[in-house]
Amino acid sequence: MSELPGELIELIIDFLASDSALPLEYSLISHRWLPRNRHHRFASLHLEVGWDARNQYSLRETEYLLELAASPLATFIPHVRTVAVTHKWDVRVDGPVLSPRGIMSALEECGIRPSTLVLDCLRLFNVPPQEPPPFSDVGCVTCLVVNLQENYAALDGIVHSFCAFPTLEALQVEGSPDKMDDTPPEESDLSVPPLLKSLSTADPGILEWFSGLNKSAFPRELTRLELCGVPSHGFTWSMVNECLQKPPWRRLQALTLRDCRVRHDKSIPDLRHLPFLHHLTIHAALDTTANLLQSLLEVQVKDDQPTTMKTLTNLTLNVGFLSGVSYKRGAWRALDGPLADHTRFPYFQTGCISIQCFDPPSEFLDYSLSVLAAERSVQMPIALVLHEHLGECSARGLLHVDIPIVQPRVLQNGNRGRRRSPSTTSQ
Repeated sequence: MSELPGELIELIIDFLASDSALPLEYSLISHRWLPRNRHHRFASLHLEVGWDARNQYSLRETEYLLELAASPLATFIPHVRTVAVTHKWDVRVDGPVLSPRGIMSALEECGIRPSTLVLDCLRLFNVPPQEPPPFSDVGCVTCLVVNLQENYAALDGIVHSFCAFPTLEALQVEGSPDKMDDTPPEESDLSVPPLLKSLSTADPGILEWFSGLNKSAFPRELTRLELCGVPSHGFTWSMVNECLQKPPWRRLQALTLRDCRVRHDKSIPDLRHLPFLHHLTIHAALDTTANLLQSLLEVQVKDDQPTTMKTLTNLTLNVGFLSGVSYKRGAWRALDGPLADHTRFPYFQTGCISIQCFDPPSEFLDYSLSVLAAERSVQMPIALVLHEHLGECSARGLLHVDIPIVQPRVLQNGNRGRRRSPSTTSQ
């Protein structure tokens, strides 16, 4: 081991870390393995203050970690690239305690400079910050994740917070808050991070606020948009379509529809006002993905001047199988001809239609795939069925399927069993 070049050792450790968390023992193999192990092991730092004042274990753990970070003997400081703060303590009920701002300020004083900041805090965003948030002045944060799930928030509090990070390149607002004040900020001179390239939101107020910016204030590099959970909680397709018609979004190049669906009234996203859209991603359950894409293609056919999605160069379908989905053969067959039509998608090339499984590998996933493959309309691994039912796309080489090949469940000696091929993928 001592004869291996240092660059090769780092490549080996990087490869091992790409599949799963590195075992602690890897740090003990050799002193030459230690720095790169620290690079991966301490890349993410999660600090939590739980909601229950009667059980203060998470609070004590956070206090101990802050004491360790402040020690001159701490060696993990330079390796931290992601800081996640979960703070559910309600000071109005349980009294004052170490605040989210106090946690982040302590980490900043220790020299930690995260590029990604993940905040899941009960009341951090319910009012605008009185002072610039920690890490904003040092220019290190390029990605901010705001989790609103079961929290209290206000639109002006969120906007003031992310506008304080001048180096921000990606903003992600996720989850459904317990209470949300959609009153926009009163200030008209807020400076939006000029380097912002990507926006992901599950809150309609955020999309409306960005859509209301004038052309000079809208970030020029903001060309990627992700919409989550539409329609739900006032986040409707009609509101989305009204926003997408605004001039700032005409430069949009990549759109992701995550956990979105077609409403009972057949309302769907209107993509006719996105002339530069190159990459469309749909992230949802298998049958939901097929229904949404089929509805988008039907609108394209009805268009007198079919320009909708005509500039697409890539279509990515991230599908899930763990929600008890069924396979609708007719829906997938109906997609084949339109997607393979060169006049409708002139920029499609080899492998541009990618169907992937976003569920993590597990026995439950294998079981779900085996049950789905045993349906009367399937009777073979779902990856192979997709190639068969999207035959024209497959014949042109447009289709790439990255789903584990799992055989249907079969009867063996009178018992229900499962027969599985090796974990390979179909391409």
